[in-house]
Amino acid sequence: MFRALKIDDKKAQSLVSWAIKRPRAPQSVIMPLRYGSEPAAEACVETGQHVRAGEKIADALAPGAVNRHAPFAGKVTRMGYLPHPVLGETPGIEIHGGDFPESFTSAGPAVEVMAGNGRDRSLLPFFRDMGLVDLDAAMQPLHTKIAEARGSALDVLMINGCDPEPYITSNHALAMSHALEILKGAEILRQAAGARHLVLAFQKNQMEAAEIVRSKIFFLRWEHAEVVIQPSAYPYGLNDLVLWHVLGTNARGAAAAKHRALVLNLATAFAVYEAVEQGKPLIERAVTIGGECVVEAKNVCVPLGTRLEEAFRFCGGLLRDPGRVLINGPMAGQAQTSLEVPVLPGTAALLALAKEITVIRETLPCDRCGLCVEICPSDLAPAGLVLAAERGEWQDARAAGIEHCIECGGCAFICPSRLPMAHFIHQAKAALGPVIRSPRSGGSGVRPLLAPGVGA
Repeated sequence: MFRALKIDDKKAQSLVSWAIKRPRAPQSVIMPLRYGSEPAAEACVETGQHVRAGEKIADALAPGAVNRHAPFAGKVTRMGYLPHPVLGETPGIEIHGGDFPESFTSAGPAVEVMAGNGRDRSLLPFFRDMGLVDLDAAMQPLHTKIAEARGSALDVLMINGCDPEPYITSNHALAMSHALEILKGAEILRQAAGARHLVLAFQKNQMEAAEIVRSKIFFLRWEHAEVVIQPSAYPYGLNDLVLWHVLGTNARGAAAAKHRALVLNLATAFAVYEAVEQGKPLIERAVTIGGECVVEAKNVCVPLGTRLEEAFRFCGGLLRDPGRVLINGPMAGQAQTSLEVPVLPGTAALLALAKEITVIRETLPCDRCGLCVEICPSDLAPAGLVLAAERGEWQDARAAGIEHCIECGGCAFICPSRLPMAHFIHQAKAALGPVIRSPRSGGSGVRPLLAPGVGA
């Protein structure tokens, strides 16, 4: 049994309101044609062209790609290689909305998808056309993720509503404000995936949201659905650990296949509801904007493609220069050096952390204390993996089970020598190529940024 990190995030969570605000739209957005490892969409607009809110701007011509849509009405001002928070630069489309950009107006239910008993078959191309991906860090296209799972006669569709890292409360806020919509989206996903049971997972510090969802299930009289509660410890909220806790398996990748379970993010269920019931493509998502350097931390409905600089302005801007800007949490998020990069579907949080808690001390040689082994949820020896990665011995790393690493960052957090273990492990996975698929596809393995003892 691994030792979970008892990170006290009550102070961090108190900085963020559970209400989801909808600020005025940004002046411009950058819509990347690639989010991560999926094939790129192909632009179907030209520079200078005016587009409507929700209009398709890129086609999913390659298998595994998804369409892109304009988050508001505006003018295409630039096309080409544009900033990307993970890939550096990638082909994209810039849209300028002017002073008062038009927002998306619901087109009503997608009747052609909702009608009849063949909904589960017709939904997969619909998901592709609406630009839907799973709204976690990997951002795998939803239609491909469900298609891969459907071949195994699913027992369980698990909706992960946990906010696993400190500061992040976007799923909590979404469940508090849109519980019924999330359940309807989850039921659509269950039918699309052909699963028999629906499980929604929350953590103990999300009990209010969990009870609201339970009450909705009770009044809907769904006997095939239930809510489960995870410990409020890191990394219990990550997908593989949710499976481990609920299904009694270890955290290794075979758990989902063995128990015929598919895990999707809670924000994905809400996006599916909006797409099917309102005809709304994936053009925005709930994001926690927080950290000590933010004027007023909030949960905000952010249009996809919004530059980080403009997203911070939704919360009054920055009080001072941050020690580090992160997309997602301090344990496994991606550090950013530019505020020009856009918000992506997998951006659950945007954090501006203070310099005093992002101190990175000088690294020391490994003293073989064994703490990384004790804390690893995948029963690995991270120090051995790091040693193989440092020496470039990629096959030795593979033989030691590097494919089972979920890149939670716990080993780097607890390491007294401050070794950047997550960085070396990610580097080894990248060197091994497509034979190993990272659970955080395309992410940069950055070390944890909390100073030793903070929140411990």
